[in-house]
Amino acid sequence: MFIPSFIITVSFIPLKNFLERLTEKYFFTKDYSFEEVVRNAARNIVNMIDLEALLKNAMGYLISALKTESAAIAILIDRDHFISRSVIGWQAEHESFTINKDSAIVQHLNRWMVEILVRDEMDFEEGKEKEIHQKIKQELVDLKFALVAPILSKMKVVGLLFLGDKKNKDAFTVQDIQLIDVICSHLGPAIENARLFERTKELLAEVTLANKAKSDFIDIVSHQFRAPLSVIRLQAEVLQDSLKKKSALLAAPEQQSLSKIYDQT
Repeated sequence: MFIPSFIITVSFIPLKNFLERLTEKYFFTKDYSFEEVVRNAARNIVNMIDLEALLKNAMGYLISALKTESAAIAILIDRDHFISRSVIGWQAEHESFTINKDSAIVQHLNRWMVEILVRDEMDFEEGKEKEIHQKIKQELVDLKFALVAPILSKMKVVGLLFLGDKKNKDAFTVQDIQLIDVICSHLGPAIENARLFERTKELLAEVTLANKAKSDFIDIVSHQFRAPLSVIRLQAEVLQDSLKKKSALLAAPEQQSLSKIYDQT
């Protein structure tokens, strides 16, 4: 009995692991470690200054943990509307999208900054809020996302995080919402720092271009002045050599003036 039991035990563990991997691959059932995802995401996010890499990195952690079909981050720009800067998933091959300041999503999140809006939970409100939530739900449906979360910096919404449906079609859990909230709280200041670095690079490029333009201008002006001055110097030299033989014919002041022309050109 020992040998068959040993064989069954030894073969069962690899089979169990194989079935778990198979189930995870096709049914996306593996749970994630909340603490591990938060720790790794926070450590990487705060150390990134390249904006595109920062956004893709943050979305990568969420997609990997939550097994969502898609994700996108839209950034606030000067005219008070949001434009997508990075997309993963179904919309990645399409043009960027814009969320205007009069959007129901933007207006609601500017009012309730800490609320994460889930499309499938928009039907439970009553009264005046129900109409607002129906507009929010329709906007999420049009964008093909299941959830939107605000990204805050200094108590201002500076970005919007969108997530698509989970691949296994499960609802977002309380832990999922907490994970999204924590990552968004790290994203806000990181995005502002990355945008500041991006703007600094743009200003440096502008200064470099301006310095090059100034240098080119000086070279052109110097060349334009140098050409006629060279002709004047040459003529002065010829005239000076010619008058050395006839110095008596040229008064001293005129000789001095001619020497100055030659020396100053």
